[in-house]
Amino acid sequence: MLDQIETASYLGCTLDQYLQWDVHINAVATKLSQKLGILKYLKKYVTQSHLIHLYKTPFQPCIDYCITIWGYAAERHLNKVQRIMNAVARITTGNIDYDVRGVELFKQLGLMNLKERRDYFMSVLAFKYVNGTAPFYLRDVLTPAASTHTRVNRSTSDNYYISHMSTVICLSNLLSTGRRRPGTP
Repeated sequence: MLDQIETASYLGCTLDQYLQWDVHINAVATKLSQKLGILKYLKKYVTQSHLIHLYKTPFQPCIDYCITIWGYAAERHLNKVQRIMNAVARITTGNIDYDVRGVELFKQLGLMNLKERRDYFMSVLAFKYVNGTAPFYLRDVLTPAASTHTRVNRSTSDNYYISHMSTVICLSNLLSTGRRRPGTP
């Protein structure tokens, strides 16, 4: 008999039984918080461009890992990571004025906030799928919406259907939000 467990870690992602991603996001937020202290300390000794580089090196990989999966979690969970990212932007710019939103500071630094990074990586994944360079396991999951309908029209020509999730992804929206910006990989 199999035992039901509440959470399981697999390839660095912590899955819970309801796929709410709160356990995984809390783990990401904890990792980022630990690194935040180092950035605060180094602020006195390095330039802003070095701080941006330090953000891109230890912070972004933690944020980017599997963001295409957990990046659509509930807003309250995503805000935990975004708040830490905002703190990084405040440290990097030296702006402690809380009348200025952290997201605006990210734009000032030429970096993407959490949702922009998620959309960017989803756009890259969609682009790879459309051009046949996506991983093989995605080719079986996504099917063109035009092949699931009897007629093709404007609303189905650029859409792909994820058969297991009953979700339609409109690639034109994803690709339009995924334009390269300063600070993108």
